[in-house]
Amino acid sequence: MERRREILKKEKSDIRTLMKFVGIFCRENHNGERTPFSFKLFDIRKIEKKRVPLCPDCTRLLTYGLTMRLKCPHDPKPM
Repeated sequence: MERRREILKKEKSDIRTLMKFVGIFCRENHNGERTPFSFKLFDIRKIEKKRVPLCPDCTRLLTYGLTMRLKCPHDPKPM
């Protein structure tokens, strides 16, 4: 996926929501080592100031979710 120059307001809101959901899920269901989430396509700290520590499985899940959200051509998003 190519780098994006600007993340839309709706995309930022969706990214925050995904990060919160996965962060809560990880905290409640997974024990073990967690590292702060980072995303290669953009600086996640510009969208969410609070760091979200995730286990490796949840990091992969959130990376996939964010990638699919940013690739989705549908507007508005299908329900």
